[in-house]
Amino acid sequence: MLTRYVAFAVYMVVVAVVGLVAARKVKSLSDFVAASGRLGFWTYVLLMVGSVFSGMTCIGVAGLSYLTGYANLWERVLGPPLAIALATMLYAPKLVKVSKRTGILTLQDYLALRYYDERFIRGLSGAVSALVCAIYLIGQYVAIGIVSKVVFGWEYWQGCLLAAMVVILYVVAGGMFSVAWTTLIQSALMIGGTMLLAPYIVSRLGGFTALNLKASMVSQGPFYQYLTEPWGPPQLPLIGPLFNLTLFGIAVTLGLTVAPHIVNNIVTVKRTSCIKWGPLACYVLGVIVILGTSLMGLAARVAESEGLIELMPHPLGGKWFDMALPTLAEALLPEALFSLFLIMVLAAVMSTTDRLMLTIGVNIGYDVYKNLLKPQASERSVSLVAKLTVLAVGIATFIIALSPPPLVAWLIWLALSLMCNTWLVPLICGLYWRRATKAGCIASMLTGLSVTIIAGYLSGKPPVGLGWTLKLFDMPYYFVLLGFIASWIAMVTVSLATSKPAKQLLDDTLTGLFL
Repeated sequence: MLTRYVAFAVYMVVVAVVGLVAARKVKSLSDFVAASGRLGFWTYVLLMVGSVFSGMTCIGVAGLSYLTGYANLWERVLGPPLAIALATMLYAPKLVKVSKRTGILTLQDYLALRYYDERFIRGLSGAVSALVCAIYLIGQYVAIGIVSKVVFGWEYWQGCLLAAMVVILYVVAGGMFSVAWTTLIQSALMIGGTMLLAPYIVSRLGGFTALNLKASMVSQGPFYQYLTEPWGPPQLPLIGPLFNLTLFGIAVTLGLTVAPHIVNNIVTVKRTSCIKWGPLACYVLGVIVILGTSLMGLAARVAESEGLIELMPHPLGGKWFDMALPTLAEALLPEALFSLFLIMVLAAVMSTTDRLMLTIGVNIGYDVYKNLLKPQASERSVSLVAKLTVLAVGIATFIIALSPPPLVAWLIWLALSLMCNTWLVPLICGLYWRRATKAGCIASMLTGLSVTIIAGYLSGKPPVGLGWTLKLFDMPYYFVLLGFIASWIAMVTVSLATSKPAKQLLDDTLTGLFL
């Protein structure tokens, strides 16, 4: 146990020190928000990997893999790895150039510029961004609370609180520079830890072939018949083909490409040449992390069927699926490797937590306060508002996370659905369709957001293995689909019905069917 505490303490101290040292480079608001566009290739790639692979990856993906096995493999080969590759490939070539020309720092900056609206679009986008990032942030607290409970026997809330305090400290101090520098370390630890631990755990259960054979022989628990299948029957939620496509193809993959904390990373790059090989690097590193974690989640299901582990009950009833990987690691890893596992999970969680906190602070301080409410505000006052927002949101989301969902993935998928149907169409059309208008953007954002919320409410809380309210040809689908279709219809119809934007604006923002 002493080794765990030492590893935990060393990690926390190193991250805090690196973050605070990086804070010394912050000289302006641009430094705090976007590192003044000074990040190179590997800093950018690791920032993207660290921003998207989080507590959801180490805890949520493992919990989902424990539950469904290969039936949700599509989240691993599509999902987060493809999302950051697509964002880099589709958005970066234009956004980096526009950023250098105009000084935009955030997604809201771009939308306000492209759709010639400094107030409503910016305010709506900034407020929604703060909301969905806060939902996403709650999932990170849940992950660290779970790990600290298994590793140290702490109360769930104690681990959440300590992680929040450390992250708030260096984000408030150094903004984007602190986030980028600490994420370099955290992403390297996460990637290296997964590459080492996944093969070790699989080997402890007899190797890859034996693991799959044992998984096919599991005879009880949710979805046990489909653990080694690429998907389940079309009539089942969560593992059916249409559900897989709408959830992982639309909500996860496309939602992550336009997540504010992901898009905002793009404008931190020095120049477009820095991201030439970015899509490939992002995808390869992403697949390594998420497939490794997924295999460990499936290994936990096999280990439980063999009586090697037993998941603890969830505070709200039933098994706590997200406990799968920490419980397995506790049972199979020697103390030294278990300490490495602890650091890997901490790195995954905190590399996303700090990015989300910074995004929320920027949403309120820069996008809403500075550009919407008080344009004449000084950089010092804007930074102060952003830092106070980070502090307030860090505390508020910590309190909300004290009542976690049975599967943290549901929380993350909700946030990604809202992100997808608020920003995907305005961003894609803003970059590539010269006919997209201000009215079309507003209609698309409001329609996509409202329809997604209504559809999510109507579909209800997703019960594992039971029926689903929303169906197409008797096949359940994830509620993101309705808002996705509605947002596209709203953008196209309203844009065609309103006046075309000025040619000069379209030229200045590099809008058109070219990269």
